[in-house]
Amino acid sequence: MTDATLPAKSGIDWKETGYWAALFAVLGPPIGAILPLIALLVVGTRTAGWLGALMVLIPALPVAYLCNVDYVLTVAANSPYKTLQDLLDAAGKKPGAVSYMSTGQRGPLHVAMEYLSKRAGVSMVHVPYKGESPALPDLMSGRIDVAVMTVPFTKPRVADGSLRVLATISAQRAAAMPDVPTVAELGFDGYAVPIWNGFFVPRHTPDTVIDTLNRASRKILDDPAVRQRMIDLGVTPTGGTPADYASFLAKERKRWTLMIDETGVLNN
Repeated sequence: MTDATLPAKSGIDWKETGYWAALFAVLGPPIGAILPLIALLVVGTRTAGWLGALMVLIPALPVAYLCNVDYVLTVAANSPYKTLQDLLDAAGKKPGAVSYMSTGQRGPLHVAMEYLSKRAGVSMVHVPYKGESPALPDLMSGRIDVAVMTVPFTKPRVADGSLRVLATISAQRAAAMPDVPTVAELGFDGYAVPIWNGFFVPRHTPDTVIDTLNRASRKILDDPAVRQRMIDLGVTPTGGTPADYASFLAKERKRWTLMIDETGVLNN
């Protein structure tokens, strides 16, 4: 595969996605010696356009669903928007007046916010950044109105009084922020954007190897100290069998296909 086979239209810098590392790992020998930790971005059916489509064609088997990196809708502490409804009301009254930050054009968070906007019947302006830190000054100064940020990044800034959180976009409340409601709880039933992470192995890896790796992963995740440390870091531990993970991934592909089709993000 060459650079020429990776369409520039995607808007994604494939050199920064971990694509080649994941490709190498899942095409490696099926002995369970290399376990790529793959996140939503490089496995979603069409979430990342050409990148997601290519990854689906690569033979890989799920081993263990490790965790969700929870994202929250964050505003500056002095923002006039005290609730998610305040934000959406403002966006509804004046289309294009409210702006939101995500960590990349046509990425999962871009899709998530456009889907929320569609569900709410409003229009907001997307402002992509190369990470959370570069967006923080603009969020604090009011140049952007709301940011989609990780709990690990947001939590200490909520503690020091510089940021506030309106909602989490995960299916459940973040373990590290149990008092923050989900978007679904705030009137958007079924809305959920878990940003998940898990282990995979090449196809044809023996079931005995997969089972051994899964049991080892679950043993670690079941350790109370490990779980608490993950929660303290703003990550929600998950777990389950390989079959559980495969079922979850199948549902995720359907979910993201629906969101992408309804928002048309990849067509812009």
